[in-house]
Amino acid sequence: MQPGLDGAVLLISAAFEQFVSDLLIAFSADLPGKVASYDHLPKAVKSANERYTGEALDRSRSRFADYELRRFVSNLRDCLTGATPYTLNGEAIALNDRNLKANTLRELFGRLGIKDVWTEIGATRTLQRWSGPGGAKTAKSRAQSRLNELIDNRNRIAHRVGGTALGPDEILSYAHFGRTLARCLVKVLEDYASVVSLKQIDNQSASPPAHREVARCKIIYETLH
Repeated sequence: MQPGLDGAVLLISAAFEQFVSDLLIAFSADLPGKVASYDHLPKAVKSANERYTGEALDRSRSRFADYELRRFVSNLRDCLTGATPYTLNGEAIALNDRNLKANTLRELFGRLGIKDVWTEIGATRTLQRWSGPGGAKTAKSRAQSRLNELIDNRNRIAHRVGGTALGPDEILSYAHFGRTLARCLVKVLEDYASVVSLKQIDNQSASPPAHREVARCKIIYETLH
């Protein structure tokens, strides 16, 4: 790798990982405005909220401050007792200590009830334009491989194992891919939010502007590049 470019790989991968975390947290913050009752949320969301709140409490001061843990407990109590309004523990739902490769990304968005986020990503026009000829399945496969490759290169640099030969063009290509994948994830969540809203049993007379936090995350991510 040329001098100075290793930091660019670390920055791109770190920015994408932070974006994914922020996006999960933002979507979790938006959900109560779309689904008035905790009981009516997708089963996967409730399961993730309860399971990963427990994991957050187990980690204690290693990740969260005492006031955050108290807030998690209060929020979960409200959820389980049927209080309205309620708040999901988005920071807990977004917990992840693994490399953000393709399978990990699938698992993280599965916590929101999206069965296979890669199938949804591959179906977007944005990813298919990035991928070129071949359709949704080809775009999905290429994007998964590209993300895995980016994270592998990040690991080689971070752990100083082996070497790479990435030049400026490849770095720019990674940055473009990161922006593309970020846009696709926002699109997938916007569409999913509409589906969740349609399934909502309780009709709400007033709800927050749709996708405002998700859109904010998209803007923040793109300003990093």
